[in-house]
Amino acid sequence: MHKFTASLVALVTVSAALAGCAAQGPEEGEDDAVATEAALGNSPEAWRWFFSYKHRRQIAAPIEATPKLPAFGGRRTVLLVPGTTIGPEFFKPMEARLRRDGFDPVVWAPADLFTESLAVGASRIGAKVDELRAARGIDRLHLVAQCDAGVAARYYAQVLGGSAKLDQFVTFVSAHHGTYAAPVASWVTGWQALRDIQPSSPFMKTLNGASMPAGLRFTSIYSCADTLMVPYSTSAVTGATNVEFCGHYVDHFDPFFDATVYQRILVTLRGEGASAPTHY
Repeated sequence: MHKFTASLVALVTVSAALAGCAAQGPEEGEDDAVATEAALGNSPEAWRWFFSYKHRRQIAAPIEATPKLPAFGGRRTVLLVPGTTIGPEFFKPMEARLRRDGFDPVVWAPADLFTESLAVGASRIGAKVDELRAARGIDRLHLVAQCDAGVAARYYAQVLGGSAKLDQFVTFVSAHHGTYAAPVASWVTGWQALRDIQPSSPFMKTLNGASMPAGLRFTSIYSCADTLMVPYSTSAVTGATNVEFCGHYVDHFDPFFDATVYQRILVTLRGEGASAPTHY
């Protein structure tokens, strides 16, 4: 509780930003950005536009060239799912890197942008997984999900039985045990998804009361510097491979764009995560 008390002022300031599963200062015009946030209300698309504009340079930045990787014969289809109010455009750099490295990435977000119940979001993820399996003629695929989408995807895997359809399952900066930033954020927006990620919510009790399916290859990536995961250890899940970024700085939004985070995701999707570091 002392961490919550010490962070209260900061949480009140950034709670509205949790509506977009992000809390980074604007690149320019900070005073204008604060006024803009106050005017956005509970429109998911308005928040999506705002965060896209704030991070437009990172979204559009060219990806780095890398040496040719050894041949890889595993599953290649990767479903990439962004979190609350974060549009598919945020996955552009990772999508380009994956395509460069021999994968078949598909970026998708539901129409509500994960503002409705995360249990409903989990069912929608499941429908998209089934659609891709049928379209590609495959039995399993990889799933990489950010923030609240990661929590919903875990619900799909553990509660709704989706683990049998997944190969590698990766989440990043996801509040798997809830975050103390959520109560104020849910009050600001009224979104059920943010009520669901309150630490003691019925949704969290159901999710964390579910057993870890045998054979689920689950990796959770998170950062000690994450300003919205309070405490940051909320992202650690018993039975998963938990990867901490504490020496290599990344805040909540940075994993979309960071080359080191991408490399850790890449080796996981290639089935080489067992020999990869878990502390950066």
